[in-house]
Amino acid sequence: MFNCIGKHYIFQEVTDDDYPSATSDSEQCDVWVFSMDLDMPNNPAGYLGVGDTTDLSPAYAPGNLYAGYKKLSVNAGGYIDVLQNSTPVISGTDKEQSWLLRSGSDPSTLTVKGVSPGQVTLVLEYTPDGQVYPGAQYNADSVNVTVVGVYQIEVYASQWWDVTDYTITVLKGTKYTFRAKPLPVGSAWPSQRPVWTLNGNSIGSPGDTSVEVTFDSEGTKTLVASCGLTDQGKTVTINVVEPTVYQFGVDGEHALNRTPAGDSGWADSGDSIGDPIYFPDDPVPVNRNLPFSVTKNSKSLTLKDVKLKVPQAITYPTVVHLDASGTESWFESGDSSFGLGQTISSAANLLIDGNVINTVRRYNSSFQIQWKYKVPSGTNTWCDIATTSHTEHGASLPGIVRDIRSGSRQVSSVVDGTAGALSVPAGPNSVELIGGN
Repeated sequence: MFNCIGKHYIFQEVTDDDYPSATSDSEQCDVWVFSMDLDMPNNPAGYLGVGDTTDLSPAYAPGNLYAGYKKLSVNAGGYIDVLQNSTPVISGTDKEQSWLLRSGSDPSTLTVKGVSPGQVTLVLEYTPDGQVYPGAQYNADSVNVTVVGVYQIEVYASQWWDVTDYTITVLKGTKYTFRAKPLPVGSAWPSQRPVWTLNGNSIGSPGDTSVEVTFDSEGTKTLVASCGLTDQGKTVTINVVEPTVYQFGVDGEHALNRTPAGDSGWADSGDSIGDPIYFPDDPVPVNRNLPFSVTKNSKSLTLKDVKLKVPQAITYPTVVHLDASGTESWFESGDSSFGLGQTISSAANLLIDGNVINTVRRYNSSFQIQWKYKVPSGTNTWCDIATTSHTEHGASLPGIVRDIRSGSRQVSSVVDGTAGALSVPAGPNSVELIGGN
């Protein structure tokens, strides 16, 4: 029994077991003991994506709350909406909403919806009859809600680079890892967030903070990371380009020469191959594709100073390997690379696989080279890029037949495919050139 006059309220954190019922001793003395608890049962961490929702459940114990006011307060700041039965009761810049409680009446469950990235604190208060009585401290509980969005997207290329809302250019056959950073900066991600799409198609799994993207086809790709049902997220645009052959020259063990375009026979000119024989971008002559000569059964025909070209500058340095086949076959090259912001690769050399030109013949625009490349750090698979056609002159080394009769000074030069001019030594041991074919 209590000996008191008037109404006295005891507000403290208790459980149902502590106080199984509210008690009073007379009409002049009402003593109510209760606790209040505010939580988010489906999202105890309090992190919420933009457009996502979670329950907000006030709980009261023990017994019956006499007529009074319950008030939910928050500086929403546009970060959240609080809804009851799908109807907003706090939204935008609203700061509070009060309900009159009668006999512990609802709302027992509210819904919190994320609107924009930010952090707020929701406070639930109770005051008997809407007043704060002298000497009585009203009960309150609070929860923190952090609405999370995507702050930026980064790509790893030797280090992490911010590519949010940028356009980057990469080579077909590459693959890169992208990661999303949260807003507010440093906050945790909500469950199953973020999510990723590439050209509108989901990639990775919900909750992946990073994804590896393989670029195996040309074209423009749009990568988006978002956090929440209505979050617009952040975007990076990726242009995927394929190279073409920019130039190449030829070299070999027999000091190959460039053959004049007007030469219709088997003959080597005196012009050494110092410049690329294939250089379509050369203004003089336009679309340079010069004929070249090679000795029959040469064990060396190097495709030298081979360079590739892309239509747009590569954003990040990329190493490639080259290979070629066709009329002949070559070995894979070593490293060639596109430097930062470059459209032309560094030079590579490809050595012949086996003997070149096993029969003596002239290839008139029918000497074929099928080019391909791969990105070792990317897919590491070969990508065919072009077939080029060239005019190639084949010649065999001269054979010498000497008249071994006593006193004879005659030799014959036998050239398979062309007549070669042999130097004739002077002096008593000189010989006389008598023919050839």
